[in-house]
Amino acid sequence: MEHELVISRQDERSAEVVVQCLLADHAVILPCDTIYGLSARVPQGENLLREIKGRSADKSFLVLATLEMARSLSGGHLPPGLEEIWPAPLTAIVNTQDGGTIGIRVPDDVFIQKILEMVGTPIYSTSVNVSGEKAMLSFDEIFSHYGMDERIALFVIGSSSVGTTMASTIVDCTVRPYRILRQGAYDATTLIRE
Repeated sequence: MEHELVISRQDERSAEVVVQCLLADHAVILPCDTIYGLSARVPQGENLLREIKGRSADKSFLVLATLEMARSLSGGHLPPGLEEIWPAPLTAIVNTQDGGTIGIRVPDDVFIQKILEMVGTPIYSTSVNVSGEKAMLSFDEIFSHYGMDERIALFVIGSSSVGTTMASTIVDCTVRPYRILRQGAYDATTLIRE
């Protein structure tokens, strides 16, 4: 596939180029408010991400969403406390209208929010690594490993002020009290006390 491959987040065209790739059902690597993520459109990109990561079908991907999309994914009823916290580096496992669960994060990142609004649907996001291995945190490490992978249409370089070296905190909001599944970039102690 012919593609631009690398673009800077600061490039005025970057959001538009990312959106074109996502709408064409390609995978992209993006800097976010936490760590770099391997992303694709929901639901079209799920199998592609599984193939790239070597991830089994029994492990789901979290989705990045706007607050409005998060409400819709949860059947219009987000668990108490989330709307006051989001956007934040907090992934919440919530119940869906069809009786399942989903991990949702509303990122505290204007660039990603703009992409979500332009795409019009949530996007999957997962750490950049082979399933079960340590997440890659630097652009150089990511590009040296995945740069020749034709399944990834675009790599977006973030500035050093973008993201952290910590993944999001994951909280199970399907139980009371809420339960922290992974401590990450967000301190969820006040949320789990509610």
